[in-house]
Amino acid sequence: VKSHQEKTAEQSRQLRLQFPVSSGQHHRKTESEWIPVSPKKAEVIPSTQVAVIKPTTKPARVFRDAPDPPNMDISSIVSQRLMAMRRLQENPTDPEALTQMYAAQQNMQSWAESKQLPPGQFTGSTGVKVLSQAELASGYQAWARRVA
Repeated sequence: VKSHQEKTAEQSRQLRLQFPVSSGQHHRKTESEWIPVSPKKAEVIPSTQVAVIKPTTKPARVFRDAPDPPNMDISSIVSQRLMAMRRLQENPTDPEALTQMYAAQQNMQSWAESKQLPPGQFTGSTGVKVLSQAELASGYQAWARRVA
């Protein structure tokens, strides 16, 4: 049975063999030696003409343009889509019915987008709870102090 010291010594020996680490002695010996270094000559590369391209200035667009309001109301769009679906049930490969279905889907999407608020538009409410005069006057207010 090995003692604790023997085990740690054996483990450290195995680690030293597996992961050799310099103690710095080799570096100290070579630091004191002077080795002259001559600079490399830089190769001269002939300059070439570079075409100058002027940057184009485009106005920065943050938001997409709002889609034009559709001329149809939602009930006519739904009825158009329903008719196209019925025609597709009769003949699933009917190209005219597929075109009508696609057009109805596009109209529905543009109608839905037109109903959304544009970015940054004020909706009329900030959600703030405004205190009444009675609530303001009742009791000690921690945020208020008297200036003498």
